[in-house]
Amino acid sequence: MGPRVKPEDDGGGVGYGESGSAAWVISYVSDYLCSSLMVALSNNAYWFCNPSWQYPAPNLRLGRPPLTTPLIRQANATDLPAIIAMLADDPLGKQREIISDPIDTHYLAAFAAIDNDPNQLLIVADENNSVVGCAQITFIPGLSRTGMWRGQIESVRIAETHRRGGLGRRMFEWAIEACRARGCGLVQLTTDKTRPDAARFYEALGFVASHEGMKLSL
Repeated sequence: MGPRVKPEDDGGGVGYGESGSAAWVISYVSDYLCSSLMVALSNNAYWFCNPSWQYPAPNLRLGRPPLTTPLIRQANATDLPAIIAMLADDPLGKQREIISDPIDTHYLAAFAAIDNDPNQLLIVADENNSVVGCAQITFIPGLSRTGMWRGQIESVRIAETHRRGGLGRRMFEWAIEACRARGCGLVQLTTDKTRPDAARFYEALGFVASHEGMKLSL
């Protein structure tokens, strides 16, 4: 199930209106019905349930998350320690990330840049106010393919306590639907050649190794 996106939302992903009120109940039921339509009608249901969306939306921000646990929402600054810890929690991450208290200022500057860029979206999986997954989505405009937008997904991490339980697939499916909602014509990613299991996971999601990626360190 994909995300609800409203350009005017503040990105908290938690405020559902007045809990217990009739307005909240109506909103909850509306979401359930729209979610059912999305399953049945795919893309057309997105625009039916979200008439305020723009194409491509210039200011994507998360509204109400899917009604599942853990919920997936836009990251905020208080999530940074958990995100950095997950980035560092593998053999490659241990070599390039910095775990410190206070947080290294480079991370703070990077988060501010991401948070202020309408074509960047940093998301987390939140279970009972604990961050157990993260990913970054970049929406890339381009002239090729008749001005097609692309979505790039990177920095996907799942906390060790929640691995091999389907959360990684859920986050990827959520991110792919976010790209679709922004009007992207394709989704792309890169994977380190030292992570063959990751490549197999991406292939199972439908990704194809159609290009050879290259990088140059500066």
